[in-house]
Amino acid sequence: MDTKNLMFPKPKDKKRNRKQSSEKIEKDFCIMPPNNLYEIKRIGNLKRHEVFFGSKQRQLSIKYGLVIFLTDERHNMSDEGIHFNKEFDLKVKIIAQKAFMSYYHKTEEDFIKIFGKSYI
Repeated sequence: MDTKNLMFPKPKDKKRNRKQSSEKIEKDFCIMPPNNLYEIKRIGNLKRHEVFFGSKQRQLSIKYGLVIFLTDERHNMSDEGIHFNKEFDLKVKIIAQKAFMSYYHKTEEDFIKIFGKSYI
């Protein structure tokens, strides 16, 4: 029914974009175990870090919940950040691979098929 010619036309529904909302939740989905290196929930100004990066790997990290939340300093604003500290990066990748294999009941070979290499 066309409502624009009514004396009191009904406003168009201002439905929130449900897809956008579910995408945000999906991008924050995390299977990583609690650890003192990172947070597993978005709190305050923490930045999401996809454990495996690169265009394809980043999307796979999001899909499988291999994301963590870091302060700016632990992310990319200092030499100790995960983007610059290879030891920190490798520790998190090992934790992520073990979490993936446990959560999804997959083998090391399954992990390699999806992510291209093993870190353990």
